Amino acid sequence: MPYDVIDFATVDERFGTEDQFKEMIDAIHKYNMHFVMDLPISTTSVKHIWFEDAKKGGKHKNYYVWKKEADVRNDNNYVAVPGTGEAFLAYEGRDPILNWENPEVKLAIIDVAKKYLDLGVDGFHLAYVSQLMKNQGAAPYAKAALGALESFNSELDKYIEGNEALKEKKVAVFCSLNDMEDVQPHDTEEYNAASLEYVIDNSVTKLEPSICPDGVAKCLYNALANALHHFERSQLPHVWQFTNYDVSRLTSRFDAPTGNLMTFVQMTLPGAVEIYYGQEIGLTDAINSSKKFTGLMQWDSSKYGGFTTANQQPFFTNTADIDKLNYQAQFDTVKSPLKTFRSLAKLRQRDDNLAFGTIKLAPFVNDLILYSRIHHENNSTTTVGAAYVVATNFGAVNASVGINQLVPVDRSSTNVEVVALTSNSNNYQLRQHIDLSTKKLELGPKQGILLRI
Repeated sequence: MPYDVIDFATVDERFGTEDQFKEMIDAIHKYNMHFVMDLPISTTSVKHIWFEDAKKGGKHKNYYVWKKEADVRNDNNYVAVPGTGEAFLAYEGRDPILNWENPEVKLAIIDVAKKYLDLGVDGFHLAYVSQLMKNQGAAPYAKAALGALESFNSELDKYIEGNEALKEKKVAVFCSLNDMEDVQPHDTEEYNAASLEYVIDNSVTKLEPSICPDGVAKCLYNALANALHHFERSQLPHVWQFTNYDVSRLTSRFDAPTGNLMTFVQMTLPGAVEIYYGQEIGLTDAINSSKKFTGLMQWDSSKYGGFTTANQQPFFTNTADIDKLNYQAQFDTVKSPLKTFRSLAKLRQRDDNLAFGTIKLAPFVNDLILYSRIHHENNSTTTVGAAYVVATNFGAVNASVGINQLVPVDRSSTNVEVVALTSNSNNYQLRQHIDLSTKKLELGPKQGILLRI
């Protein structure tokens, strides 16, 4: 669902003040990190002051799209306002869609973005851009939505260029692939025209056992192959999201070993990875059914998982197995999903070949997803730096895996080093050197391994 925005420019008092918001951004910058935020630009809540005024026929009437109720009685894109004879364009029968053909709407939203830039925000995730220009109908609104995005980004660029305090700032503006495909499903090259820094591939968030009749491995393999094709066509950087606050967590959508193996895959893909908090420890859905996707981050096994020392019950809840499923417990254990995640994160920071090198997917066979991560010099066959092979077994039985098809022609598999393993692996040890030139890799069920060649 889109965000129920009541006020674009005011910090929710339940979470703090604007000064505290600024303090948080400044603290993040001190750690050499960037702060990006969701910026809803296509819908509002029915409780927003603009919509409250629009319903009464006030000056914000044209901030939304209205039609006579009689003309759209059978159109589920519109919601009638009782007693007025009018209906407004809405997303999924709830949230009013802003009228981006009205220049005042565009200026109002851009002013909001400028405010957050002045507070130190480094970028914006624009969700539900598919709702921009929705009033133009199915055929023309796609290109119009991309045009609105381009205009939005252009105005931000002008503001940054003309602001001495922001002049050197690089602002990231990005969207999600699922949303962009609703806008322009066949022309991914046009994402560049919208001046987007990147598009997050969140196709894996749609996967669940019920839509994977041939198994999760085949579903995941196809999702990866399609995503790589999109990235190649658009020439935008790779960015991967496997789960978020709208869907069940990986370890609940699937079983825990499968969910953790999917995170292992995500952490070995090229480009940037967007990790949903708790994913690093394999966090499952919370016990509260209405907020189960957004449970507390469990730092330890205390009453509220270390999220707060207050006695008042937090808005969010924890998982049923908080005693075992928490950061501290996994940090104190020799092998855990957290330890695997930390080792992969550090390796991505140290070696650009793993973070940004090219990827070659091997053909899919028997629940195995295999690929190499290599950097070739000037499009030649000369391998520069370390080469990596990722082997994952999503099956329920042991698998013998040959990797020679993924070894670069100028490298040998006679002395391969194990640099990362899923926490359930027991056939190999970290930093172990093995000869795979004449024998196969042995992987147990739901196990993954990262090899350096």
